[in-house]
Amino acid sequence: MCAPCLRGRSLAIALVATLGSCGRIDFVANDRNDATSADAQLDAQLLDANGDAAQLGPVIATLTVDNAFSVMWDDGASARMFMEGNISPTISEIFDCPVGLGPAEFSIPVPVLPNAYLYIAAWADASTQAGFLGKFVRAGKTTLTGDAGWEVCAIGEFYALSTTGPSAARIFTAIEDCNRGINSASQGWLNAAGPVTPGAQGRLYVGDRNDGSGIWNLTCQNDATGRGIPEAARWIWWDPDDGIPPYDNGLNRTKAFHLYRIASTAL
Repeated sequence: MCAPCLRGRSLAIALVATLGSCGRIDFVANDRNDATSADAQLDAQLLDANGDAAQLGPVIATLTVDNAFSVMWDDGASARMFMEGNISPTISEIFDCPVGLGPAEFSIPVPVLPNAYLYIAAWADASTQAGFLGKFVRAGKTTLTGDAGWEVCAIGEFYALSTTGPSAARIFTAIEDCNRGINSASQGWLNAAGPVTPGAQGRLYVGDRNDGSGIWNLTCQNDATGRGIPEAARWIWWDPDDGIPPYDNGLNRTKAFHLYRIASTAL
């Protein structure tokens, strides 16, 4: 039965989704929270008439976050689409098979446009490590966490796992602040090589492979049908210091929540 696959997923009011194969959410109609009819028309053009997106199809994302995340993507001008509050308070809900119990799976129609991004807003329980692991597939191309192209901005706000985390409006504001290098713990975006935004602080750390040999448990790997997260994917996170170990110890030292992003043209 597929009904349990919706565990822990509360969709924003402006987002209409249908459950496809068990454990996958397919976004079929959407608009931002402050939409106008012109916005809706633009969204339809971006998602349905954009030649590259139409040819390439949606991004199939399989991901897990220790402990919680929301997903959003944009059209190169503003973050328009939003999926709220996938919360994983237990070890099983972070790491275990099948997909839909541990890692979540989504079909996301990210438009292929300059300056458009897929964002993951992540927050943690401030007790142990905080990180993000995932696989993103479009038109036969697989992008993993740990690959070049990922960036992070640490906001420095704590959200309890009893909530659905930062609102869409708060995330949109945080994205704008990160772009400007203000009002964030990291003071802008960083990648594995260092600052993307001039003056940004800390580092996007690329850590354990998904093989269970490090501080994170083995996370549901690809099965015979290809569903899951492969061993080559690496956990990534932001840290203000050396990044080892990425533990919070109850003090929010890693300054969650974090915003991760990758350009739509890299997917």
